[in-house]
Amino acid sequence: MDKKVSRNNHYLSQMYLDAWKNNDNKVLVYELLVPNEKCPMWKSKSIKSVGSYDSMFVRLKNGIEVDDIEEWFRDRYETPAKKSLEHAINDGKITVDEWHCLIDFVACHIVRSPAFLIKTLDYGKKCEPIFQEVLSEISNMKEEDFIKTKERSNYSNNKDELFPFKMTKIGEEGNNVIFKAETIIGKQFYLWNMKNLLENTSKILHKHKWGIITVDDKVVLPTSDDPVICLNYNNQNEYDFDGGWGKKNCNILFPISPKKILYTQVGLKVKPRMNIDYETSLLFKKMIVEHSHRKVISTYADKDAVIIKPRYVNESEYQREKKMWEDFQKDYLEKEIDYIR
Repeated sequence: MDKKVSRNNHYLSQMYLDAWKNNDNKVLVYELLVPNEKCPMWKSKSIKSVGSYDSMFVRLKNGIEVDDIEEWFRDRYETPAKKSLEHAINDGKITVDEWHCLIDFVACHIVRSPAFLIKTLDYGKKCEPIFQEVLSEISNMKEEDFIKTKERSNYSNNKDELFPFKMTKIGEEGNNVIFKAETIIGKQFYLWNMKNLLENTSKILHKHKWGIITVDDKVVLPTSDDPVICLNYNNQNEYDFDGGWGKKNCNILFPISPKKILYTQVGLKVKPRMNIDYETSLLFKKMIVEHSHRKVISTYADKDAVIIKPRYVNESEYQREKKMWEDFQKDYLEKEIDYIR
């Protein structure tokens, strides 16, 4: 019997959201894009229904839909981080191995967010001229080399298996084959980029010194659907969220509970544990809300969040985005199948 594919794919780990559960075992969600003013500011939701989209990480493999990436998130990043996350939140001792798990957990939540997906697709489209130039340079080779290259590109264990790629023979010129090499910017490209970043680029995060911040007693932190902040900071009125994973002086902030933030500043040795004052705590709370994409998540109906980032009321934009996610897997299956190995 074929294994049932898990469709409720989470870009926010349910284990992560546990820290924001209230007494009803639910979280409060502030939606930033709504169809009309009648929508309530805050909705009480179960963790299972927050931070997920249908088939967001379901992909094609050998012509069959599989949910191996969702399983990979769970087995490689979430389960190993469970104990270290509990220790970080509850002021427990964190071993070296547990720190590694925490940092991997941070990386995972950077690249699996809807905001990062959209950013990846936008970046890919901007790079189309570069792809065209590279592909055109390899469009003429000997027949036997063409066959070998095509076989390698279809080999299921290839480390670049996820990269969307298609080779088509279109003619011959002497002993050489003229072929067309194509790629497509879409979901498959995002999945390839995401896995490449986690398995390779994210190693740079382990070179930084990390610490845990505890905010002031009077401040309760929310989180969001884009929880990891890469911050360029000059002062409280001059900062942006365009920092890089290895960019010197970039601050990386990841709220892990209503009271704790995992933190590093690239190039500096930060304290393993630190408490911050009321004003700084409020500033970090403000940044968490500002960095949100479409949702702010809290233990309570936080009036400050509504003031910091007023929601956008637009029926047509709401329906457009809703349809985009409803059609996400359908469009992938229809438009990208020829590029999937």
